[in-house]
Amino acid sequence: MKKLSYLFMLLALSIVGCNESAIINPDIQLNADKEAIRQFLEDNDITDYVEHSSGVFYRFIKEGTGTKPELYHYVRVKYKGSLMDEDRTVFDESPTTDPPYSTFILSGVIAGWQIGLKLMPEGSKAVLYIPSSLAYGKVSSANIPANSNLEFEVELLDVIE
Repeated sequence: MKKLSYLFMLLALSIVGCNESAIINPDIQLNADKEAIRQFLEDNDITDYVEHSSGVFYRFIKEGTGTKPELYHYVRVKYKGSLMDEDRTVFDESPTTDPPYSTFILSGVIAGWQIGLKLMPEGSKAVLYIPSSLAYGKVSSANIPANSNLEFEVELLDVIE
């Protein structure tokens, strides 16, 4: 009987809580993000980019020759994150004080970084253009509006095993 009442409660919540406008297809958002990124690149005369199958766009400024990181590695990076707006508003960057870099476990960062950094050999410097769906999605913060596509200049200093 208890299981049956839980089933009815779940069914009632799903009927009340579901309407067509609340259901968001992630592919629709990703496709819109990719189109907006292509337009941003075109508007800024950036032609030397690669579009990864995931939806991350990237271009190398300098391609290193070292180890490519895996999700379980720590990475030491210098970076600057900007909105893909007219002013390229900077919302975050690695510290300029001692030490002038940041260290992260790759599995602990946004999906766009996980994808992009795995493409970079140690010693590389690249620009990642990350769709909102592989960044912070519908979540906004003080510095990043919801559904924002992001641009990151990233220098991969070290891969730490």
